Amino acid sequence: MVGVNDCVESIGALLNLTFDLRHPLEDADAEASAVACLHIAQRDEMDETIAAYVDEGVPFIAAALDSGSVAIVFCQAGISRSATAVLAFLMIHGFPDDPERQVPRTLADAMDKVKAARPNIGPNASFIAQLLELEADLFAQDADYQPSLEPAAYAAASLQAMLPDSLSLAIVRAAVDAHIATTPGFSFKSADAVNALVTSLLDALL
Repeated sequence: MVGVNDCVESIGALLNLTFDLRHPLEDADAEASAVACLHIAQRDEMDETIAAYVDEGVPFIAAALDSGSVAIVFCQAGISRSATAVLAFLMIHGFPDDPERQVPRTLADAMDKVKAARPNIGPNASFIAQLLELEADLFAQDADYQPSLEPAAYAAASLQAMLPDSLSLAIVRAAVDAHIATTPGFSFKSADAVNALVTSLLDALL
């Protein structure tokens, strides 16, 4: 999630989170290349799990940064999958430019950090829900822990961007809450449930 042209000589790792695209560096001779490559092939869909991002992607990024190299993280659009992996890294390992390297960090803190560099990030609602589960695990020993984001609030903000300006965030949030309250077993990690939420709200509010 950084400009490749600005740091080509410092690139030590390339994390590809597209489903089926390859970067030219991935096809280079592995023995001759100084760039380590990891491809986690997943689609940006609600029913995908971020487990591989956490278990494989985060340590991969950490190893590159610990060696003094730059890690390039990319997906199809640089909005959802790559953002999710970087957010998970920051939550677990803290901010590299923080002298005290405070860990763990909340999802909200990590979102603010990444958005300062790339304002258009927008992990899908399922990825946000899973990142909040990661957050809860990271802060399991904190008796005062409260989730730093609400999936419903995040979904409402995302949906508002698809609607006329005349519809306030409060109106959209109320519609989201009403849909969730009247949908037994609703889960933001269910592709069918989230798609039904979006369809229902667009039909009702447009």
